[in-house]
Amino acid sequence: MTEKNSAIGVLKAFLILAVMIGHNKLLMSTTGLFSVFYSFHIPGFFFVAALLNRNPISKAKIIDKGIAYFYPHIIFFSAISLVFLCSGINGKNPTIPGWFYALISGNGTVAKAYSGFQLLWYLPAIYCFYLVIGFYSAQSNEWVKASLLLVPFTAVLLLFADGFAMDHVPFGVPAVAFIFPVAIVVRWIFDRYGRFTSLYVGALIAVCVLFPDARRGSFNLANVQLFPEGRSAALGGELLFMVAMFFLLSKLAMWLSFSRTLRFIGSHTLEIYLTHHLFDVFLIDWLSVKLRLPSMGVEGFLVGLIILLISLALSLCVANMADKTRLRWLFYPPERVVKFLKFGSH
Repeated sequence: MTEKNSAIGVLKAFLILAVMIGHNKLLMSTTGLFSVFYSFHIPGFFFVAALLNRNPISKAKIIDKGIAYFYPHIIFFSAISLVFLCSGINGKNPTIPGWFYALISGNGTVAKAYSGFQLLWYLPAIYCFYLVIGFYSAQSNEWVKASLLLVPFTAVLLLFADGFAMDHVPFGVPAVAFIFPVAIVVRWIFDRYGRFTSLYVGALIAVCVLFPDARRGSFNLANVQLFPEGRSAALGGELLFMVAMFFLLSKLAMWLSFSRTLRFIGSHTLEIYLTHHLFDVFLIDWLSVKLRLPSMGVEGFLVGLIILLISLALSLCVANMADKTRLRWLFYPPERVVKFLKFGSH
């Protein structure tokens, strides 16, 4: 494994750990850092995708990526939503068309309405992002590239300002339209100035001083909630904070690229992403309540930290079992399924 691949693996480990911390209600309620983690952890995965995917789009890539992302998404969304809807927790009247739309929506609010889990928006959205990146890379005209960067981004801002419901658009298109130009800028900076660590430290300090609202967060990519409290002036600070945090984590990943543990975590981000919240729900929403464990102050923080470590350990056990047993089909399509889907696409 090359040093670059090792660093990417460690970077993905940092990002998925940030996702887990952001989803841990006890840690977030006791530290007040909910919006800070949400401002950069999932955008960071989009930035990694932009760094790793620079080739023009092709039919083979469309099919391969579609199978890779929608296969585990359909399995987990179907299973979780079935339990959720049968439990009667959902107060609305679910419909089959509504369920299918929730499956492909790429919007946290819609996904949560049918599954109870907001995090099931990501895989449809990242698939859409890969397609957009590939289409952008296929363009040779700089004016076309500039239009692809600016027009969707501007449209999302204007539509949101007019109260447009972003959950009306499937495949996470609003989220992709917003984060795509930022990811291209990140890639450009990374290629030219990636080695200047002090630049990102200075940028992060400047953001925290000049844009104090950025630390509280007015941005949630899952629902394309850019400035729900009317603090649109803080959006620039949000973006700078997001980018600066990504570059600092990427430098830290290069320094810790030797860590086998972090590389292992980084190589199983899909499994951790799809399973960790199930363990969180059990450990936090059921077990900790049943045992009446503390949820406030220092004691609540320690309980949250212990639950985070247990949830990570359980997710890694599932990932390891999937590697060594037939459970791998839960996350990765069997070869015969891939052949069948590819044959059907011709």
